[in-house]
Amino acid sequence: HVGHGGFLNKQWGRGFGQADCFGKSPGGVMQREMEFEFAASRVTFFQGIMSWILAITVELGITGWQVPVPTGAAAETNEGRALLAKRQLYYCASSSVAFLFLWMLAFFNWHLPFYQNYFQLVHRLLSLTWERYIAHGGAPRFTALAALAPLVASIWFGIQAMMLA
Repeated sequence: HVGHGGFLNKQWGRGFGQADCFGKSPGGVMQREMEFEFAASRVTFFQGIMSWILAITVELGITGWQVPVPTGAAAETNEGRALLAKRQLYYCASSSVAFLFLWMLAFFNWHLPFYQNYFQLVHRLLSLTWERYIAHGGAPRFTALAALAPLVASIWFGIQAMMLA
């Protein structure tokens, strides 16, 4: 029987049988009863899509920037005009995808229940992560703190790679 708790009573102090599973919407129940999981799934899914779209934007922009720009008499030839057109098309594609990125962010912010905007959702997820996994019960957990070292290294190396590009 699900309502007897067992594992769930040890984790959250109650089982599904004691949870309030009624609400105005399924999302409302998820947000109220399992806020960390709700926020994590929304942030990671949306962040994955947005990172992919932003990567396409950057790749198109860098590729356009790498197209050689003919100068002087070379710019007036058919090959020179073709190179300039190629560069402009890469910039056109990059800015179009950037528009899509911002449009999706605006749409997501407008249709985001329970939070004012995407950044408040991310802030709440980080707060829940800190409360639940790092400083659970007041004393920091060593393994969770140790996991921050590779995260900081990953961010550092990512910044260094972007500076070299």
